[in-house]
Amino acid sequence: MPTSLDARIDDALFGPRARTEWRGTLETTVKAALDAPLGSLVDGDALADFVELVVERAFLTDTVKPVATALARFLLAEAQRDGRPLASYLSTETRDAVTAFAVSAKPVPAALLEALLAEKGVRAFVEGFLFDAMQEFYERANPFFADSGLPAMVKKMIPIGSGAVLKALDVLRDEFEKRLEPELKKFLGGFTGRALGSLKVGVGGGSRELAEGLASTVLGFVLNRPVSELAGEMQPERMDSAVAMVIAILADLDDDETFRARRREIVKGFLTANASTPVRDVLAHHHVRIAPNFDALADATYPLVSGIVRLAPVRSWFASFAETVRTEA
Repeated sequence: MPTSLDARIDDALFGPRARTEWRGTLETTVKAALDAPLGSLVDGDALADFVELVVERAFLTDTVKPVATALARFLLAEAQRDGRPLASYLSTETRDAVTAFAVSAKPVPAALLEALLAEKGVRAFVEGFLFDAMQEFYERANPFFADSGLPAMVKKMIPIGSGAVLKALDVLRDEFEKRLEPELKKFLGGFTGRALGSLKVGVGGGSRELAEGLASTVLGFVLNRPVSELAGEMQPERMDSAVAMVIAILADLDDDETFRARRREIVKGFLTANASTPVRDVLAHHHVRIAPNFDALADATYPLVSGIVRLAPVRSWFASFAETVRTEA
């Protein structure tokens, strides 16, 4: 049989006025917290300890990784079923802002371009591409050897007995090609270097017209493609690997003692510097505005709070609290 105090507690927590009172408590608590000095609500060492807790390797691998993997798989599956273009999700103002940001980007850093274009594989690819293009052009346009050139003229002018002439031309062509190929490769060796140098100047040398054109083209392509096409054929296993890689990087960073010490120093330094400043002013300094919809916030949080309060360990704590109050009374 519950006592009158137990009944009053139950009525306060779960009665018909409980949700309304919870809404009022939320509003007054948030306002009081915003007006309180930061140091009265947060302890530097305790916050630093909490940060270390949520980024330590065990928490990242055992808790964050499974949750992130499941969420990534869900989002990938949804994206691969979405036939709407990406731009349809963005307002005109947002698209304009994204475009302005993209075309205002600085050219690719010269050092990065230098490293990329010095890569042997890049140079070999460019040389091979140019070599194939020049060979194709040579075969199609050379007036002495192309089907529409000298052979066709010989057949037309010497309809009878032109075979010997054409065979002689074939021998001449074979000999010419033997000499042409090494000369062509030698030429391309120097030409490729000049071509890559021109590319480096054009892309990394501050050419606004080229940079803006590339940015606009790439952005326009991405925004106007269906989300499902952008998601492509990405396999869930590859998405899992990407999540695992990010988690591994974060865990490795947390293992670094210098990094951890610096992070702790930053957290404690920030709190020490702002300990006497009201939370509202700290947030305003960083252009953060807190103006929640308390009705919606209360509706969202009350079921969770009341559910937790109904748990046996919490009910036991309230019973112990009530007994202490009765005894002291």
